[in-house]
Amino acid sequence: MDERIYNDNKGYNLVKKGFYKGNMFAIVSSQGDYPTAYVEVPKKYTRDEYEKFDIDVNWGVNFYGELGVKGLEDKIMLGWDYHHLYDYDNSKDSICYGSNMHTVEEIQEECERAINQLISIGILELKES
Repeated sequence: MDERIYNDNKGYNLVKKGFYKGNMFAIVSSQGDYPTAYVEVPKKYTRDEYEKFDIDVNWGVNFYGELGVKGLEDKIMLGWDYHHLYDYDNSKDSICYGSNMHTVEEIQEECERAINQLISIGILELKES
């Protein structure tokens, strides 16, 4: 179990913030129960417009906006979670009963795939890092 994600820390805690092709991504532990992932995007589109782009990530994009997470203030993020039927959830009251515990490394790889998709459709630009 990756204790950076699955732990007893309550709140939303930044696990990893990085850059890929010059674009920022972040991995956050949600209440210590399950991970969420985000990519910084420009504010030029609405949430509905971003959903139409159909970015292929774990069960789809389900967040657009500013996060209340230290280190990510004033950033517009597109995000998704790992809190579905077959995913592991550290809470006692979860509806998720799966054993799929995601690692920081595999979530980072999915963030990188999302950035590649966003670059290929012209939402993000390839930047020098």
